[in-house]
Amino acid sequence: MGAGAASTLATQAIPSPFPTTSNPSGRSHYLFATPQMFADARAKIAQNEEPWRTAWRMTHDRACFALTAPVPLYLGPERKPFNHAADIAKGYARDLAFSYQITGNVAFAHAARDILMLWATESVGADPGSENPNTRGLDLTFAAHIFCYAYRLIDEELGHDERSAIDTWLRSWSSKIRTCLERWHDNDYFDQQLYQNQVVCQIAGLTIMGVTLDDPELVEFALRSPSNPRNLEVLIENSILLSNDDVWYKDPTLTTGAPDVRVGEIYDRYFGSGGKLSHTFLSMRFFTWASEAALHYHHSSPGYWDYRGDEGEGIDLPFEYYADFIVQQDTAVGGGYYIDDRVPGDFAVTQYEFASSRYPHSEQIRAVLESRNRVAFDARGFGWTALLTHGRDDVDLAPAPVHGRAAVSWSFSDEEVSSGWTPTGGWRTKNGLTGELRDGAWHLEVNGRDPQIVHENLIPQGVFGQTHVTLRIVAANATDDTEARVLFGTVDEPTYSGDKAVPFSLQPQSDFTEYLIDLSAHPKWSGVVERLRLDIVENVDVGSVAVSEIALLTREVLTLQVVSPPSRSMYLQGEELDLTGLEVNADYSDGSQVAVDHTHLSVTGYDSNTLGAQTVQLTYTDGEIETTATFTVEVLAAVTGIEITSPPTDTHYRTGDELDLTGLEVRVDHADGSSEMIGPGHVQVSGYTSVTRPGPQTVTVRYESAAGSAQDSFRIFMATAGGGRPDWV
Repeated sequence: MGAGAASTLATQAIPSPFPTTSNPSGRSHYLFATPQMFADARAKIAQNEEPWRTAWRMTHDRACFALTAPVPLYLGPERKPFNHAADIAKGYARDLAFSYQITGNVAFAHAARDILMLWATESVGADPGSENPNTRGLDLTFAAHIFCYAYRLIDEELGHDERSAIDTWLRSWSSKIRTCLERWHDNDYFDQQLYQNQVVCQIAGLTIMGVTLDDPELVEFALRSPSNPRNLEVLIENSILLSNDDVWYKDPTLTTGAPDVRVGEIYDRYFGSGGKLSHTFLSMRFFTWASEAALHYHHSSPGYWDYRGDEGEGIDLPFEYYADFIVQQDTAVGGGYYIDDRVPGDFAVTQYEFASSRYPHSEQIRAVLESRNRVAFDARGFGWTALLTHGRDDVDLAPAPVHGRAAVSWSFSDEEVSSGWTPTGGWRTKNGLTGELRDGAWHLEVNGRDPQIVHENLIPQGVFGQTHVTLRIVAANATDDTEARVLFGTVDEPTYSGDKAVPFSLQPQSDFTEYLIDLSAHPKWSGVVERLRLDIVENVDVGSVAVSEIALLTREVLTLQVVSPPSRSMYLQGEELDLTGLEVNADYSDGSQVAVDHTHLSVTGYDSNTLGAQTVQLTYTDGEIETTATFTVEVLAAVTGIEITSPPTDTHYRTGDELDLTGLEVRVDHADGSSEMIGPGHVQVSGYTSVTRPGPQTVTVRYESAAGSAQDSFRIFMATAGGGRPDWV
């Protein structure tokens, strides 16, 4: 591993400005994606391809919600409220800006602009996170990378003053990130943590800021300047380990005889039990951000995705080394160094979408995406959008969960205390977690590390891995934690372990929220399930949570939705309903979605003889459960003719005059005996010419609508322009 900033990057010079675009700012909005990526995403969405269709539905639904949702803002000195507010605000801005790029609906762009301008305006003179100067670079980068992405995506909808305000805001944050990087350097990287993930994060933040602001000097400093002892090239060469590389002097390999380094491991591997893999994946996440931003700034080379250090270090190595942990959901692989740890959740899958687009021939990276649900939500990053722009369509989808309807459930209410909620007969707390049943929920207080609730005897309930495929939890989270997991034991393998764990994401500081965790994808969720353990929060040792319901479900249909209504929405009286173009999906309790054929639908509510708007109901039955959806049509009375009841006021013209339809009134007659009066704005006219010889002309008036068409005519008289007595007098 080289200690300096040696480079084998193909393109050494940083181009100055971005390529010319049609945007008013003159800058590109690429940052993490290109216009071609968005074009490809639109095509997949239009063709209802999975998993893009589902990822888009989730993104679009959240964007629609964000149009009217209150936007949080906190720019004070405390770290937790800043992160909480920024995560929500940037997530709204991301989904709104992304939806604008997909749909072209400027309402999304304007809402995203309002969020950016709120934060930009209020940031003047603010000093967010100042109480934690050592972590401020991390926190600001987590917020800024998505704010920057949203900014680039709506660039064409912004005015000069708005861009100036946002640029000023981002420059102030980039200065604070750079100060934090210098602080780490001046303090010997806090106990010689020379290549820790926070340093990688700060470099990612500066890269993203430099690309967003089109600041070649800042980009150069972040990527490879010799004046920066922790530029991106140095970090790739030192944070990504080879088998003969040095580790932190307190790494368990050196202090307790833990397994030696393997090719592709990350320097951050030394964090204590429960944090090793999560911190290594943080560094991978930050390498992803920096490399993707640098790639779209260069436009002329693969950039840092293909960079190789002096001894062969590259970003592909950790993605391939850590792939097995996700595929097998087993922390014992890879030599055993992480055996007491846990596998990261959805955000890791998102990073593999980026990696797969840059390393299309890597079988290890492909295996991750083929083993997991690709519609994974990255709460602090790209949401569902990375799949939409970077997801490859030559990757097989993971097997869908099986069907079913039955459930085993527990409802936490005061009345249930005497019927099973005891340490011996039902669920109980562990590791300093205390609970109280009140107000219809089990209110839990966290007072130590690794808080758990467990059920040690599920055999009487008859829980089978092949049947009960989804765990449903309704919980409130009054902490800032976003990570939780479910562990289980079967009759064949009763002990809890990291290789029988399924992580899931929590909403921080949230009221009661439903979580659906797919257990069927786990290779060891099979046979008779004996025990369940819920690690309700993973990263806090003080706080409050509450659980109102836990259920083990088989798949049951929840809702029916019309993805695309029929091509026809208007009919003439007496015409039969035409379902051509209708696309309907059934949503299931395990989060899956199935296209429903027309032959499996019952259609009611349409009467071809009743005029006006009608609501057509579709009913789908799966087992004993019925679900419905609707669309609207309109039945019209056919047009039987029109009559000019009043010709235009002026019917006499001289050559060269324009036709004036003022005063024209037309009656439209329908087959049901009704009629309506219309003016010149609802008809087309033909037959008039102002250059013809003097004399009469017949002007045709034509009316067209979905109910049919008809025509009538009137006469005008033309005289020669100029001269004396008109010819028509």
